[in-house]
Amino acid sequence: SNPSWSPDGSQVLYNRRINASQKIFMVDTADPSRKIQLTFGESFDGNPGWSPDHKRIIFSSDRDSARNKDDIYVMDADGGNVRRLTNTPDVTEWSAKFSPDGARISYVAGAEGSYYLSLMEADGSDQQHAAGPYKFAEFPSWRRDGKQVYFSAIDQGRSDADIYSYDIETHEVKTRISTPAADVCPHFTYDGRTLTYA
Repeated sequence: SNPSWSPDGSQVLYNRRINASQKIFMVDTADPSRKIQLTFGESFDGNPGWSPDHKRIIFSSDRDSARNKDDIYVMDADGGNVRRLTNTPDVTEWSAKFSPDGARISYVAGAEGSYYLSLMEADGSDQQHAAGPYKFAEFPSWRRDGKQVYFSAIDQGRSDADIYSYDIETHEVKTRISTPAADVCPHFTYDGRTLTYA
């Protein structure tokens, strides 16, 4: 699950269940038989995503948590040099995505029924809630110019998810797609001209 194409289209990251845990794998598009396991151990490791320069992989893991709460980590493209970016014992963080210039990271933070679109610098500093609280939130996706983040959330008083945007400069939150059903998984095409969603 959770496939993520590399910027040059040569590799795909994905989650795979091994026994009772989730691990991150990478497969070459030129040779699909070549699958490389990048994370190991008993922890949950999931939601992988590439940095724009194809040198780093961001992901969620509960490897250092005593309460099964996911934090955000980053590792080199070969699975080495794992660094922890968030350390929040009572909060779960996931769906992390690098900005198009690689300088910032968007992600979702949730605790006790409140969920936020959150932002931080690429080194893990300046962590802040950008939008929320929501009843649930997920799937942040940067616009290709880096000026806005689109995401799916269930607003207070509603029963289904809509798609919203958050403006990096003005901090304005706008409802972008709202239908009678759940609207989720916003994702921009590489040319930035089309938004796909489910």
